[in-house]
Order: sequence, then structure tokens, then C-alpha cells
Amino acid sequence: MKVRITAKRDGFCRCGMSHSSEATTHPEGTFTKAQIKELQESPQLVVELLKDDKETTPPADITTLLAAEHQKMEAEFIKRLEDEKARLATENTAALEAEKAKLTANIEADKDDKSKQNEADTKEDKAASKGK
Repeated sequence: MKVRITAKRDGFCRCGMSHSSEATTHPEGTFTKAQIKELQESPQLVVELLKDDKETTPPADITTLLAAEHQKMEAEFIKRLEDEKARLATENTAALEAEKAKLTANIEADKDDKSKQNEADTKEDKAASKGK
């Protein structure tokens, strides 16, 4: 029995063979029964068993199936991309807030140090003025 295989993703490998996104008819004896079962169970392949010797055209719904699969994969990719973008934004916002808190604490510490230094300078100036 001939086997026609169409891969949903061009170059998808199964049973030691790279499969095309173009329908490819394989002659009888190319695959064992176990391999045909494995091919049929793969969600990445559309497998047709051809009962007669006539070359038939692939069913019209293969194109529809492939387009639907493409849209599904694209939607999943976009969702993952948006999720990752949101995760990174949250992560970066948290990191920026932590850095801002450190900088604010450093600025406050510098202000306190300057204030203490100014107080010490003022005391020294007063003591120097009294000594004169």
C-alpha cells in the first residue's frame, strides 16, 4: 500500500526520514506496519494510506489543516512572547525599584554625613573664634 505523507513543518523527521510540507507519496514497502503506525500517531504529520494504484490528489482539507495549525502555533508563540515580555517588565521594574531604594539610602546617608561635617565645621569655627 502506498503512503502519502505531508509534514505540518517542512523537514520534520520521523522513521529515519525527513518529511516535506509538500505531499509525498512513498511506494509500497517503504515503511513497515509499525513505522506506518508511528507516522500516523505523529501530530506533525498527515498520513494517508492509498488503497489503489491511482495517484490521487491530496484532500483539500490538508491546506486548511496546515493553515489552522500555523495559526495555532503563531497564537501560542505570540502568547508566550507576551508572557515573557510581561515577566521581564515585572522583573526589571522590581530590580529598578531596588536600585532606586539603594541610591536613595546612599543619598540620605551622604546628606547626614555632610550635615554632621557642617556641624563639626561650625563648632570648630566657633571654637576658633573664641580662641582669638
